[in-house]
Amino acid sequence: MRKLSLNHSIGRSWPALLAGTAAAVTSATPADAADWTKHFRVGMQVTLNIEAEFSGGGLFDIPVRPGRYDDGYVLADNTGDPDLTTNWGYDSADQFDSANDLMTFSRTESFSGQIGDSTKDDSPYIGVELAYGTAITRWGDALIGWEAGYSFLPISISDNQNASGVTTVGRYSHIFDDETETLPSPPYRGTASGIGQPTIFRNPAATEFEDIPGRASVSRKLDASLHTLRAGPTIHLDLAHRWAFQGGLGPAIGYVTGDYKFDERITATSNRAEGEIGGDDFVYGGYAQALLLFHFEEHGDIYAGLQYMGLTGSEFEEGDRRAKLNLGATLSFLIGVNWPF
Repeated sequence: MRKLSLNHSIGRSWPALLAGTAAAVTSATPADAADWTKHFRVGMQVTLNIEAEFSGGGLFDIPVRPGRYDDGYVLADNTGDPDLTTNWGYDSADQFDSANDLMTFSRTESFSGQIGDSTKDDSPYIGVELAYGTAITRWGDALIGWEAGYSFLPISISDNQNASGVTTVGRYSHIFDDETETLPSPPYRGTASGIGQPTIFRNPAATEFEDIPGRASVSRKLDASLHTLRAGPTIHLDLAHRWAFQGGLGPAIGYVTGDYKFDERITATSNRAEGEIGGDDFVYGGYAQALLLFHFEEHGDIYAGLQYMGLTGSEFEEGDRRAKLNLGATLSFLIGVNWPF
């Protein structure tokens, strides 16, 4: 930003003109000041002190694919027969009860336990910042104005935990009537052709459930994007030797969008549950910042500074899986280029 300066080429014979011009400068209207003090800047921000709180405990469902089991599958074949299918397979001989011609398929559908709560901060996070502003009036040597800014910040925070306490695994067994006279040796994998292969009944004759002891390990990750808009008053003060200071503060609003991703592995049964919980949220708060600018040419500055911002948190939750993004006291280092005009 620049102050108005007098044209020193005016001759000494024009004192009245000089005095009149000086008077016009010192009494410049807000519109005149704004003509000389608009600015646009773009730069990088490096942000610290963003945290994610991960928590969970209770019963966790494991996604189930119909007809798929831990030790085989029973699916429809191409014939469309509602009762029998050739599209089945099993893994081991102990699944077959030869005395009753029954085949048992099992799958893990849940586990229960307490996943340790944790707070993680994988900073720094690097984003981009844009701002536009202008002066309104002068206050002594300072320019008083306003500025509006936008920033984009990608955030990724990870955590790994083992389920603590007593962990139980909910295991369902589906028992099917075997329709074939000669059972193929395991491991067996049938196809959907429906021709010339052993058949099995498609619907289970019985279902059993049991809790078995086990352990679970959980990988959790919060991937989010923070878009922030802010606006507020500014003060600009030119210093010696092409240096200047600018400070500002005001309200801010943010938009958080992203996914809480989880990968849960059950060691007792070699099962795993993978998924993600999507979400978006508006967050609110305020900011304060201070910049130091260096005028390297008439319409070009480089700047560096600090920005403090406090925003409300954003939560991602589904059932007993939870993550909260804490944005209450972030500190950003700013650096970039400013164009006054």
